[in-house]
Amino acid sequence: MLKHPKRRAALETLTETDKSVFTTTSLATRVEDRLREDDLLDDGEEYGRNKLNSVLPHLETSGVITRIPKAERDDQYISFVNYWIRDWLSNQDLEKNSPTTLPEEEDEGSACMVYYIGNALASESGSQYTEDAEEDSESEPTGNTLPIEATLYTAVQQHATVEDPTFAIALGSLDEIRDTKFMELLEALDLNVELPEPDDPYDDQRQVHDYSISGLVGEVRNVHEPEDLKKRIEIQLATWSAGAFGMYSASRSDGGTKGTLEGAQVAALSEELLDKDGLSAALKRFGFGVKAANDRVIFGSYVRQKLSTQK
Repeated sequence: MLKHPKRRAALETLTETDKSVFTTTSLATRVEDRLREDDLLDDGEEYGRNKLNSVLPHLETSGVITRIPKAERDDQYISFVNYWIRDWLSNQDLEKNSPTTLPEEEDEGSACMVYYIGNALASESGSQYTEDAEEDSESEPTGNTLPIEATLYTAVQQHATVEDPTFAIALGSLDEIRDTKFMELLEALDLNVELPEPDDPYDDQRQVHDYSISGLVGEVRNVHEPEDLKKRIEIQLATWSAGAFGMYSASRSDGGTKGTLEGAQVAALSEELLDKDGLSAALKRFGFGVKAANDRVIFGSYVRQKLSTQK
């Protein structure tokens, strides 16, 4: 990342931002503005979604961002800025082309995140993380789950013992996970919400969409704070869901900017989801569940509501 000026500009844009969530278009616009300020674009040259998509996989595998599917499109993504990694990198002298210090021990979240991602990258023998790809080559998003795994590891590690964890996770519409092991995990939890039947899919006419997260963390031992662990993971599930749905209300009169969400906006929306757990209105349903059993933690969520589509 740091060896390529344009990739570096994307990284620095994220480490210096006060935003929490971006659409690809909104992030590409910000990176282009920075490139122009730094005279890294030729006259008439543009920096759009396709060029940013060639950089996003590098940002994702290094944990700077976490990409999850949009609420209305499983094949398109929004990017969460990983504040643990962002805060750590913000304190580094990137002019040296490499971080020079690890997070302090008291910064437990950043330390866990950097430890997990560092070990994962170091254990890769292929060229997925090391190939020197062409600077402006175009590629589609990969949907890498490494930063999601690192986030879950960080959450669980602080309330249990996790040495060599295994992960499985699915995000997107309920139809994406139906008839899979992830649906079985959802049904094993007390979500306190009614899941729709297969003949009740996305309703684009009413702009009603659903969003589900389901998965597990395996090889978990000695859960010493089960209620704290449950709350921690539920907050994370609500945060991801709030980002997926909240993007459609970011241009409201709450000071939001189209295509982005601030951390406070995501927090408020996630609290709203958690406070209304179990609501079974026709157009608005929320349910979250976490269970620690048999040396593993299973978790799941379901959200169904109407989108406020931006014009």
